[in-house]
Amino acid sequence: MWSGRRHRTRRTYREQFERSAVPQAVCDGRARLVAVNAALARLLGRRAAVLTGRPVSELSHPTDPGDADVALARLLAGEVTTTQAERILEGPGGRPLPTLASVTALTDGASVVYQDLSRLRATQLEASRLEEELRDAALHDALTGLANRALLFDRLGHALTRETTSTAVLVVDLDHFRGINDERGNAIGDEVLVAVADRLRAAVRPSDTIGRLGGDEFVVVCEDADPAAGQEIAHRVLAALGPAVPTTAGSVRVGASIGVAVTPTAVGGSLLRHAETATYAAKAAGRGRVQLFDAGVAELARQRFELGVELARAVEADELHLHYQPIIDLGTGAVVGAEALARWDHPRLGPVPPDRFVAVAEAEGLTAALDRWVVCRALGEAARLLPPTAYVAVNLSARTLTDGQLRDWIRDAAGRAGLPPERVVLEVTESATMADPHTSARVLEDLCGNGFRIAIDDFGTGHSSLAYLRRLPVALLKVDRSFVAELTTDPGARAITASVVDLARTIGLTVVAEGVETVEQRAVLQALGATSGQGWLWSRAVAPAEAGDTFSRRYDV
Repeated sequence: MWSGRRHRTRRTYREQFERSAVPQAVCDGRARLVAVNAALARLLGRRAAVLTGRPVSELSHPTDPGDADVALARLLAGEVTTTQAERILEGPGGRPLPTLASVTALTDGASVVYQDLSRLRATQLEASRLEEELRDAALHDALTGLANRALLFDRLGHALTRETTSTAVLVVDLDHFRGINDERGNAIGDEVLVAVADRLRAAVRPSDTIGRLGGDEFVVVCEDADPAAGQEIAHRVLAALGPAVPTTAGSVRVGASIGVAVTPTAVGGSLLRHAETATYAAKAAGRGRVQLFDAGVAELARQRFELGVELARAVEADELHLHYQPIIDLGTGAVVGAEALARWDHPRLGPVPPDRFVAVAEAEGLTAALDRWVVCRALGEAARLLPPTAYVAVNLSARTLTDGQLRDWIRDAAGRAGLPPERVVLEVTESATMADPHTSARVLEDLCGNGFRIAIDDFGTGHSSLAYLRRLPVALLKVDRSFVAELTTDPGARAITASVVDLARTIGLTVVAEGVETVEQRAVLQALGATSGQGWLWSRAVAPAEAGDTFSRRYDV
C-alpha cells in the first residue's frame, strides 16, 4: 500500500515539474542533469533529452562568473540545504540570459529553479515606481499637484522646530469662485484651480511650500519670513492672480483675499487658524486684499465670536425686534409696502448697528436662523400694521436660499399670519443669487410658483449678468442707494439708474429706489420713470408702535 502511494506521489510531482511555466532542473549528487522541464528547454532553445546527463555547468554562458557552481557544490557537500546565486545561462544563438538560480537539496541531488533576472528587476522597478507614486499621491492634491493637508502640516511642523527663524503662513481664499463653477461648470472651475496653482508657484519663493486645503482655499508656508517678507509674498500672489485666466470656455477673472500670520506661536494649527482669521478680516474689509494677523485682528475675532454667541441666544430667546420703512408710490404718494429691518438692543452694548450684527451672523453661520426669525415676525406684524393692499419686504441671505424647507416654512408663516403670498416680497441680493445660481433659480421659481414675489436688492452692485437676471422670476428691482445718492451730482450714477429703469420697463419689472433723501432725487427718479422709492425723504424705519400714522398717511409728491 505504501509503495503504491509513493508511486502516485512521484508521478504527481513529475507531472507538476513538466507542466510548470517556471524553468526548472534536477541534478544528481555529481551535479549532472537528470531532468529538465519543458520551460527550461524552451528558454535555452535546446531539447531536454540533449541536456539530460550533462553537467549543470554546461548550461552556462561563457561570461558566467561561476558563482552558481560554487554554491551548488557547497549544497551537494551538505554545508547548506538551500542557496541562491546568479547564473548567466546560454540562450538561443549564444545569447546571455541572466537568471537567479534557487537551489534546494534533495535526498540524492538538488532541485534548481531559474528566475529571469531582467523580468524580476523590471518587476521590482515597477513596484518601486508604484510605491513612489502611491507615496506621492498620499501627500499631494490630485488636481493641482500641490501639497495636501498632511504634507502641509508636516512642513509647517518642521519649520516651527527651527527656533532661530520666523515662519509665515498665507491663507489664499479665492473670491467668488463658486460663481465660476456654477456659471461655467466644474470642468472650467478645475482649469481655473490648476492655473491658480501655477501662478502661485511662480509668485512664491522656491523654498516655500504651497498646498491646497480643498475647494478654493490655498496655503503657503514660508520659512525664514518675517511679517514684512510674508506680506511681500502675499502681495506678489495677489498681483499674480490679477490677470484674467484663459480657459477652454473663455477668460475668467479670479481675485483672492489673503491672510498672513507669522510666528512666534505655539503650534502649527494655531498659526494656520490665525492666518484664516486674517483672511476673514480681509474679506470683511472688501476682498481682494492682504491682511496681517495682529492683536487688533485677534481682538476683532474674539469680539465677533462673543457677539455671535450672544446673537444666537438673542434670536432663540426672541429678544430682537423689527422696524419698518415705508415704500412710497412716486406718482401718488401712497404707501405701497414696507421693508422689515431687524434691530438688536444689546443689554450691555446698547443698540448694535444692523451692519455689524448682520456681518457677525454671516461670519458665524447664523444668517439662516436670523432670516427665519425675521420672516416669521414680519409676516405676523405686517398683517395688522400695513394697509390692506401694501406688501411687506423681507431679506433672505445666500445661506437661506439653500434651505430645503424654505418654501414650506415661509408658506406656513404667511398662512398663520393670514397674509396672502402676493403681499410678501422676498428680497435677495445679486451676490446671494450668484453664490449658487442654479439652486437659487430653482428655489426662487418654487417660491414664485406659490404666489410670493421676488425682488433683487442693491441692484447694480453685485456680479450677476443681465442674461442671468432674465432667468430669475423677479418682480422688483431695487436700485442701490449709492447710485441714488449721486443722482443730481454724478452723470454716471444718473446714466446707470436710467439704464436700470429702462431695463425694468422692458422686462416688466417694478423699480424701487433706495435711500431717497431729497426732493431733487425724487424728481430725477420720477423723470427717469422709476415707480416707487423709500428713504428718509418720507420716513425713517419706525417701530410697530409708530406704524399706524406712518403707514396710513399719503405723502406729498
